[in-house]
Parts: sequence; C-alpha cells; structure tokens
Amino acid sequence: MFQKILIDLGTISHNEEYTIVFPYENIHQITQTVASCGCSRVYNKALEQQIVVIYKPNPVPQHLANKGYYSVSKHIDVSYIKIANEETKTIRLTFSAVVK
Repeated sequence: MFQKILIDLGTISHNEEYTIVFPYENIHQITQTVASCGCSRVYNKALEQQIVVIYKPNPVPQHLANKGYYSVSKHIDVSYIKIANEETKTIRLTFSAVVK
C-alpha cells in the first residue's frame, strides 16, 4: 500500500514548482489518478512504485495580499487493484502547504 497518504510541504513559494512523491508497494495496478485541481499534474511511475505530483501553486490572492500567504490542501484520488482480479479500490493522497 502507500507508505504516506499525507505530506506537509511546510512554507513554500508560489514562484517555484514542487515535486511530491507518494511511494507505494504491493499494488498490482494503478488504474486511475485524479487531481483535485489544475495546478497539480499526476504521474504513476509504476517501475519505481511511486505516484509523483508536480505542483505549481498560484500567487497569493489579492484579498489575502495584506496577510502575505495562504494555506492550501490538495488531494489526489488514486484507484488501484491490490491483487490481480480483485475489485478496484480508491485511496485519497493529500498534500498541504503554506504558500507565500
């Protein structure tokens, strides 16, 4: 299964792109990955047994400019088959950050 389902990136900059890795093991097949928004691209690196997310945060919204940051929590829904011929299951992987 997945070694981590929640990753906290801490404080990050909106000017950067971030790679988030969710390692897994003992999964026969990943059938689908769905990101919660368009700011995240998801890849299944099956040979490395990793779900890799490339995240590019948006700038601080105008209504939060005085504050100078915002908190974000994003998720990836992963459908998988643990054992061949078994029913598909879904797990939610989450990452969070404070974006400046």
